[in-house]
Amino acid sequence: MRARTAKRVCVLLVSTSLMLFLGFFAGRQDLQRAAADTARCLTHAQIIRADANVAKDDDIAAKLLQPGYMDDDFSEGTPPAVRTDHTAEVVWLYSLITTDYDGPNVISHFLEHYSNMGVAFSRIYVDLLHDPALSNAGLVKARQMFEAVGAHIRIIAQPYTPDLQDQAMVSGLSKMPMHIQDWVVVADMDEFFTFGVSGGVDDAVTAMNAEGATFALGEMLDHVAHGGELKHIDNSTDIWAQFPLVCPIVSNIAKGLPAKVTLAKAYLRTGAGHHHIVEPYLAHAYFSNECTGVPCELVMKRYKQRTLRDLYDLTPYSRYVDSYEFAGANDGKGWHAKQWSHWTKVHHFKWHAAVLDNLLFRMTRDSGDCLLDINEDICQPVFQFWKEVARQFHSLNATRSIDISSMSCKEGVDTLWNWR
Repeated sequence: MRARTAKRVCVLLVSTSLMLFLGFFAGRQDLQRAAADTARCLTHAQIIRADANVAKDDDIAAKLLQPGYMDDDFSEGTPPAVRTDHTAEVVWLYSLITTDYDGPNVISHFLEHYSNMGVAFSRIYVDLLHDPALSNAGLVKARQMFEAVGAHIRIIAQPYTPDLQDQAMVSGLSKMPMHIQDWVVVADMDEFFTFGVSGGVDDAVTAMNAEGATFALGEMLDHVAHGGELKHIDNSTDIWAQFPLVCPIVSNIAKGLPAKVTLAKAYLRTGAGHHHIVEPYLAHAYFSNECTGVPCELVMKRYKQRTLRDLYDLTPYSRYVDSYEFAGANDGKGWHAKQWSHWTKVHHFKWHAAVLDNLLFRMTRDSGDCLLDINEDICQPVFQFWKEVARQFHSLNATRSIDISSMSCKEGVDTLWNWR
């Protein structure tokens, strides 16, 4: 109420000042008094905005005092535009963003990129993940940056774990006001997807619909600074210019999967790390705690792991079970997972100054009693992909830079692989 009143007073004073300035009211003293009133008004508005930010920061501080805190829903943000054509399919974006370490420095670049790709800020939904054991400065900064453009956020004050990531993604997507036939981009903060078409996501959707495809995979292109230096990200300089080299780091150092799902129908969900789509017929075994028999064996054989939390009821696989092709819906024309024949690109801006602190934390947490190249066959890791993280850390920690001499790094390219 206070902010609304101040706004009305501001508008009145500024309008009066302009009228005086234009000569509708004579007198030098009147002009001076109006200018002073306008200055006070603008200062008051700044105080109102500052008070609002302080209140939000105090709200964050209160949330951090609650163990395992997670917002029930996303912030209001800017409401998505009302559709006049209800058959139109629009693209949404979900991301889980770690606000600790150097993470917030990527946000402005992230927002600019996906805006250029055609994703409206009002359709961006972000979980801001913060470890309460660390400073909340990054969380505060991230909140301010996303709220400034009208994106929607939830705050999660818990240490990162892979199963928490699964829970956040599944619950977050279930709360987004998407139509089931819409499309969604699920991107980590350091992943900038391009689609190989001039019109960004909209033209990609058109091409995929023409082919009957329901999801796209993208090849991982790791971006590195000249010389392999792990440098800090500069918000004032184009991120592509800061990290111009494209190198196959994920496959050379991490021995990880150099592909990710970049765009998918809203009735599909990705699995761990967004490296694959969870097939509808395996969804119950993957997302629920009831994993027995052949489906469970297939999940572990195909995906190497499954969620540790019971999330199936939050997925469209549960809510629309009769609509999928495996259920025999529509004479075999039900919803299904079909990859687009065109490979998209995942430009990966992970390799910067904060990566070592992040990798050390994840290696310590995920490895359990496992030691790289010592007891891998008999140990019990906390997370299946612990070796990927451990290899990355040990490779980078010795020199605090990336040895790119043995990699076929290129500048100004958008492909390194031959997938066909």
